[in-house]
Amino acid sequence: MLSGRARIVLFWVTIATMVVVAVLAGMTILRACGSPTPEESPPTISPAEISLCPGEKHQFTIVEGIDVTWEATGGRITEEGLFIAAVREGAFQLGGRQLELAPRMSQGRP
Repeated sequence: MLSGRARIVLFWVTIATMVVVAVLAGMTILRACGSPTPEESPPTISPAEISLCPGEKHQFTIVEGIDVTWEATGGRITEEGLFIAAVREGAFQLGGRQLELAPRMSQGRP
């Protein structure tokens, strides 16, 4: 059997262990129930709208200045955001936004 002194020490060690476990459990619950992470909004492409003739080029930029991977339909786009329109007309996508490619009439000519 344990002596009286050993029982007292064991009692307080047990109490201390229970307190540590309770604090860690509380911290874990608070972390799990904390505020939700806000969803990231998509980056802003500049210009927001543009019409190009087939074969034209245009430089797009990201307003926030973050690194992006450019993707486009209806033409090619470089890693720097330089878009080269395809030779066909239509409505296309650039980073999830609408892009119109249509022929332009020359001013002053019949």
